[in-house]
Amino acid sequence: MNWPDGRRYGRLVLYYSPVCEALWGYATGPNSETWTVHIDVHRQSDRAVAPASFSGRTALPGSWGNVLSDLTGCVYAEGYVVKGGAAGPHARTACVQGSGSVTHTAG
Repeated sequence: MNWPDGRRYGRLVLYYSPVCEALWGYATGPNSETWTVHIDVHRQSDRAVAPASFSGRTALPGSWGNVLSDLTGCVYAEGYVVKGGAAGPHARTACVQGSGSVTHTAG
């Protein structure tokens, strides 16, 4: 993931839980009240979207997205950062269904 000016922000990671049969996104970059991290999880088969965003101070970096089931199709995460009214380029993971414990990352 990159800032709106193109500099590196962090990584977008797609996690899978075989128990929940669902996936969610995670952004590894820092948090602040001066920008918003968006992590939207999409299911291709029915175009379902589980959007999430975070802006605020925390002791640790990283932002979590919402969970979306993969029972009816593959799921991918899309993430971007908005700062000063400008959105950075959208990063996207691979679309995964039933991936076991493998994580997929995108710039």
